[in-house]
Amino acid sequence: EDLLEGAFLSDPLDPDKWWSGICDKPEELQGFVERLRTLDVSDQRSNILYSRRLERVREGGYEDEFLELSRILLSQRPTNHESWEQLGKLYERREEYDEAWLCYDQANVVYPRSSAREGFRERMEARVGGSAEQPWREPSITDRSQFLSRLGRLSRKEAHDTVMQPSDVENLELSDLEDLRQQGRDTEAFFLARRMAAQGVEGAKELVTEILGDLDG
Repeated sequence: EDLLEGAFLSDPLDPDKWWSGICDKPEELQGFVERLRTLDVSDQRSNILYSRRLERVREGGYEDEFLELSRILLSQRPTNHESWEQLGKLYERREEYDEAWLCYDQANVVYPRSSAREGFRERMEARVGGSAEQPWREPSITDRSQFLSRLGRLSRKEAHDTVMQPSDVENLELSDLEDLRQQGRDTEAFFLARRMAAQGVEGAKELVTEILGDLDG
């Protein structure tokens, strides 16, 4: 118990305490960034812990680090809807609206009670209303597919990282996703299933729901 207490004091679980101990130490912050690039944070508790630390990193002005590391967290555990929403907020503030919508859309897929996507849509409609500005439109299927593809590539482990050529991806069938699931590659299967669902492949949307159940299990 004393050892555990000592560990908490040196690396506290509370994100505010953690940030207060590292925010004015650039070398330690850089060490955190480099360490997180290599960590397995697919476990729910560790993923949430690090996502809340990353919120403090963003609030501290390290936005590029936040963007990079949030993508890594989400590529390993895409069910973290809070992290999707935080990532979307930063993209929205940067006026990268397509990326923002894609993140909010992911949040809604993994957590249907999320209001982030609809809230974003309302803000965009209000922003354009009464002005000569062109109305914002949802990203195309191609843009959605490319977004999910990038995350899918991040989710692959080095032990079974097989680079798929574009033609291979286009010719994927639901049986290919089942093969990934049998290999324990549920996160990669999730992003591929989302791509197929975006492209209108029959049965892909239902498979997304099944895979989410496995990831939450």
